[in-house]
Amino acid sequence: MTYSDLALPWDAEGVYNSGFVVINPTTECMHLYRMTRDIAKNANVDDQTALNWALQKLKAQNSKFQAEVLDQELYANGQQYIVVGNRSLLRANDPCSFINRTRCPVMVIHNNWILTKEAKIYRFREHLLWLYDGENQYYSSQTRKYLTYTGASAAEDQVTVLRTALTLGHLLERTVILPRFCLTSLILIRTFETFFSNRYRESSFLQHPKVPAVLKHNMINYQLSAYTNRYLLLENKTQTIITSDNVKTLFKNSSFSVINFGVLDGIQVTFSKQATDRTFDRMLREAFRKSDYWQRTSLELL
Repeated sequence: MTYSDLALPWDAEGVYNSGFVVINPTTECMHLYRMTRDIAKNANVDDQTALNWALQKLKAQNSKFQAEVLDQELYANGQQYIVVGNRSLLRANDPCSFINRTRCPVMVIHNNWILTKEAKIYRFREHLLWLYDGENQYYSSQTRKYLTYTGASAAEDQVTVLRTALTLGHLLERTVILPRFCLTSLILIRTFETFFSNRYRESSFLQHPKVPAVLKHNMINYQLSAYTNRYLLLENKTQTIITSDNVKTLFKNSSFSVINFGVLDGIQVTFSKQATDRTFDRMLREAFRKSDYWQRTSLELL
C-alpha cells in the first residue's frame, strides 16, 4: 500500500468491491471519490458501480492513479469465504471457526454475496461472527426461555417442522433454537424476520460465548411424539396431533431454560380456540417465502 493510492478486493471478474477499501489520503484519491460521488448522483447507480466507472475513467485518461488488489485469502468476500471455503454452516473443524480458531488465513471477511441486511446478520450469527447483544440481550438474557428440536429427516420437510416448532414457541412463550440446517437456502430471511424477529435463534446459538453457561446446562428432553394422538392422514402415511391446550398444560410451567422436544416430523399442533390465534396462523402462512442461498427476492409462498 506504500506506493498505491487505493487497495481493494475483487468482487467478480473485472469488478472491484467498494465495501472494504484501504485509502491513502492522496490528491488522486480525493479526486477519485469526488468523481464517484458525482457519478452515483447523476447516473443514479450504487456506490460500487460508481467507483468502478470512476476507476475506468481514470484509466482511460492515463491517470497516475494506482490501485492494487487485496489478497483474496486474507480479505475474503462472501463467495470466497462461504462457498469456496465450504462454509454454508459452521464447522467444528474449521481453522477459522470462532470456537477453535487455528491457522486461519483470513484476516477480514466481507459479508457480501448475499442480499439484505437481515440475511447478512443471520449468516454472521450462524457462524458465531456476530457479537452485538442489543438492548434485548439477544445472547446474554438470563430470564428468556427457549425450546429446540431435531431437524426434519427430509430437507423438504424442514419448513413444515419449523412451523410446528414456532407454534410451540408461540404457545409456551419460548424462543425457538433452530436445528442445524441451511435456512438461507430455503426461505427469504427478510420476510421471515418481519414476522418472527426475536422469536427464533440460529442453530449455533448455544455455542456463543455470550450465552450464559447456566442456560446451556439447564435443559430437559421431552419427546413430544410421546404426548400426541395418532391418526391416519393419507393412505400410507400417518400424522400425530396435539392440541394447543395440551401443550400449555404439559409444558407451560416448566422451569427449565431449554426444552428439547426431539423429533417433530409428522406432528401437527391444533388450536383449541381458532379465533384467538388467527393472527399467528396468518403469520405462519405469510412468513415463509421461497428463496435460494443468495436471497434473491421471491413472491412464492412455501
